[in-house]
Amino acid sequence: MAATQKVRTGWEKLDDQLSGGLPKGSITTVSGSTGSGKSIFALQFLINGIKTSGEPGLYIAIEESKNSLYRSMASIGWDIRQYETSNQLVIIDYPFHEVDQLLDQRNPVKELVDRFGVERVVIDSIMPVAVKFPNENEMKRGFLKLIENIRGWDTTTMILTNDLNATTYHVLPQTEFGIERFTEGWIHLYNIFKTSERKRVMEVLKMKGTMHKTNMMPFSIDKTGIKL
Repeated sequence: MAATQKVRTGWEKLDDQLSGGLPKGSITTVSGSTGSGKSIFALQFLINGIKTSGEPGLYIAIEESKNSLYRSMASIGWDIRQYETSNQLVIIDYPFHEVDQLLDQRNPVKELVDRFGVERVVIDSIMPVAVKFPNENEMKRGFLKLIENIRGWDTTTMILTNDLNATTYHVLPQTEFGIERFTEGWIHLYNIFKTSERKRVMEVLKMKGTMHKTNMMPFSIDKTGIKL
């Protein structure tokens, strides 16, 4: 049996947890509470791909506008426009009223992926897609269709989502809409309270197609991004 191709995330400790990286072509849920660092983590995953592997990335901003993303990243000293100028990174505002197009196999994302040779994709976040459905059964069917379409892009993809409740280290997390049930991977970012202050930690909760470790990885955020 052929070995699974891996896509290195760019964090040595995380790649070690994943036995070399994310399975190529996989879809991974990235979950956490508001302010946990999900957007920075996902965008840095794209930039790491550009810097280390020359892999173009696509960031689909649904919940947060493109300009808001610029401002957020500028606050930690990142100028992400340089990667757009060189066509290594594509950032698109996906209008809320058009998110149902993501369920259509002929959606414009596939055209962008092909045009720019995109290999890594981030969807931020699943919430605007989920709230389009009138009930849970319809949402599940919609998620299955979305995942099927993403597989057609032939990219390594991260889907961002919020926690439903605050997470502690001894309780498994719950996400707002349960998209992790439909993806191969699940990486969770959260805070623990330790010695009078909150500490950021990251866990790989699920990753089909590869052996992975399950220990918590402390991390910090500075002007270089996320440091494990």
